[in-house]
Amino acid sequence: NEFTVAQIAALHVVDQQGMMRVSTLAAELDLSASAASRLIEGLVQRGLLARAEDPADRRAKMLTLSADGRRFVEHTSAERLRVIEETAQGLPTRVLKGLLATLRGLKS
Repeated sequence: NEFTVAQIAALHVVDQQGMMRVSTLAAELDLSASAASRLIEGLVQRGLLARAEDPADRRAKMLTLSADGRRFVEHTSAERLRVIEETAQGLPTRVLKGLLATLRGLKS
């Protein structure tokens, strides 16, 4: 029932892209084609990813998040934010201000 870091990363990458080829996800995660296939198959079996033919190239497969996959990503994102907020409460004000400035810089 546990997830690997690679599985969680895969779900977040597909979420950010909306739809992507299996080969693109493999490249994004720096995985071999066979390792990516195994990772993807596990997520498809769990009902978190959906796989379909690429209309532009029927040999290629496209990935999208399923409804359960989207809920998983939303939950893990909310959980990550909660941990960041809890951690930030214990930081000295000057450190917190520096961290916020850095995060703002990353958004733009």
